[in-house]
Amino acid sequence: MSIAFIMQYFPSGENLHSPLIHFADVLGISIQFSRFNEPYSYTSSLAALLWMIRLLIMEYALPSREYKSLNWPSYMSYKNTAERMKMIQREYLTRGSFYPADRLIRVLAFGKESVKSIGRPTIVVWDTDYRGMRVKDIHIRLDAFQQFVKEGIALTEGVLNEQLFFGQPIPEINLNSIQDVLGNTEPFYSFLKYSERSAIDGREYMMNLMKSIDPSKRLIDGDGTWNLARASEYLKAKKQFLRLLMKGNNPPGD
Repeated sequence: MSIAFIMQYFPSGENLHSPLIHFADVLGISIQFSRFNEPYSYTSSLAALLWMIRLLIMEYALPSREYKSLNWPSYMSYKNTAERMKMIQREYLTRGSFYPADRLIRVLAFGKESVKSIGRPTIVVWDTDYRGMRVKDIHIRLDAFQQFVKEGIALTEGVLNEQLFFGQPIPEINLNSIQDVLGNTEPFYSFLKYSERSAIDGREYMMNLMKSIDPSKRLIDGDGTWNLARASEYLKAKKQFLRLLMKGNNPPGD
């Protein structure tokens, strides 16, 4: 059906009745603002539509396999695939043809020229006091953004301190003692390989720390078995901490 729309013939040039052209025109309407889209916005949609048309036409011209129901032979049945592709492209995908792609190409070219002459609106607009900015429809005050960052850091530290380290002091690590070879491309290389002597054994440290806290918080019960409920909550806290660390402020339990 898509190929039928692309190859619909309009000998008089009145291709406005083409379903494909009608679809392209609808793409130019902004549902959000109930008006036509600006050229810089519409050309992106139109270029994507033309790209898909070219992709479908290429499959029609040189099918990757045989389509028995459509009577399309495989590309291997054509002796000169380059000439076959050029013939189809000239017939259906060029300006001056009597097919829908002609109008789409002309509208796209007109849109590009309009963008060049009119220009694009700036994405970021600063307030007159330079203490805030607007990104499209979103307004951001710098003081609020700074507070957002501070709260995100505080929340991340809170999860690390209270949940992952059981409310105990976090060990201090001298970063200068880490021996890292930045140019090492060896598979599975880790800086810990050259820093084992100066670095603490993390697993041993955490096990000893967990054993030293209040028994009601320990992940291992007195009989040496894992408390699955507490261990599960600990793993959830670890996952939350990693998300906070990578994404910034994130509501607890999200």
